[in-house]
Parts: sequence; structure tokens; C-alpha cells
Amino acid sequence: MTPKNSRARGNMIVEFAAVAWILLFLLAGSFDVGMTLIRSLQASELVRNAAILQVDDVVAPTDSVDLSLLSTQEILLRTAPSLGLGMPTTYAPNPSGTGVVILSKILNVGPIECSTGVSDFDGTTATCPNLGSYVIARRVVFGNTAQGTSTFGNPSDTPNNEGNLTAAQICLDTGNQISSPLPSYITSTIGEDEFTVVTELFVNTSNMSLFNFATANNIYMRNFS
Repeated sequence: MTPKNSRARGNMIVEFAAVAWILLFLLAGSFDVGMTLIRSLQASELVRNAAILQVDDVVAPTDSVDLSLLSTQEILLRTAPSLGLGMPTTYAPNPSGTGVVILSKILNVGPIECSTGVSDFDGTTATCPNLGSYVIARRVVFGNTAQGTSTFGNPSDTPNNEGNLTAAQICLDTGNQISSPLPSYITSTIGEDEFTVVTELFVNTSNMSLFNFATANNIYMRNFS
């Protein structure tokens, strides 16, 4: 090898070393973005399926769909096993998994609900404190609750086994009101004594990071029905 070729080869090695760390960052970023995109698509499908089941559960509670039951939750989580919300073989919600599903029924408390929950309702907030407010009337949570909490807060009363609050709790306890406002496009369509069902999903994707210096974003998705 001539001295000229030797110097050229040495320059190439130096130049590659100078840009190698940039290529490494690009590789890590591309991997994290790609994996997050895949997980986001799976999360979107899971939220859509949960919203459909929840509407069926709330609107037609006498049929076989009940998301407060472990068996129904297993069916739902089976649709997105790689998100890590369920156990590896049974698909039962994993309390130490990578995510949590939060299902809510939010009711615009009106005079009909107040007449049901308050025996001496006189048409005012004096006897029905939650009149005209948005209240969490149902809450079902499964998965790892440490991964996220509902944007709209938690009811101060404990729901029953089916996730429902009583009519009296919905009307009288102001601690059951939502802590953050609903989007305007939702409130404009919900009249008195009407409700919306909300599906929220949190997924921790930190285990998808290729390198410690590149951390994938966590996923939060929700659906109003």
C-alpha cells in the first residue's frame, strides 16, 4: 500500500468514527419510533374494541357482555397481547403489567336522575347537589393501576361489584363529579340525564427502548361513545 492510499484509508476510519455516534442515535430513534407506532396501532384497536363492548355493557346490561367480569376482560386483552396488559397464557389483567384500562360512564345529572336518587328533590341543588354537573356514574378499572389514572378523576364513593354507583351517590356526593371538563364537542351533545361512556388506555412503552439514552413515549388513548 502506498503512503497516499494509507493516508486515505486512515482518513476514512476517522470520518466513520466521527459520524458513527450520530448513526447510532438514528438507529435507536428509528427503532423506538417504529415500535411505538406498532404499539399505538394495537392500542387504538384495543380502545375501539373496549368502547364497543362498553356501549353494549351500559346500554344493554342484561345481555352477556359485562366488562366488570374477568372473563370479558380476558377476551378484550386477547385482542392486543403484545401490549403486555394481560398475563402471558390466560390474558387475565396483569396487576404488574405495562398498562391499565379505565372505563367510565359520565352522566349529566338532570331532574329525572335527581328524582330517582333524592326522595325530597325540590328541583334545586339544595336537595340535589350534583344537579347540572357531570358525574362518574360507573367506573371499571383493570390492569396495572400504577401506570395511569383517569383524566376525569376518580369517584369518591366506591362502586359496587359491577362498577356502578347508586342513584343517591350520583346525586348527592359532589366528590363523584369529574375533575376535568369534558371536550366541548361531547358536552354539546349530552343533554340533561344523558351520558357518555369513556374508554381510556395507558401503556408504558419504556421496555421498547433499544438504548438507555433513547426512551420511547408512553401511550395514552381514549374514546367517547
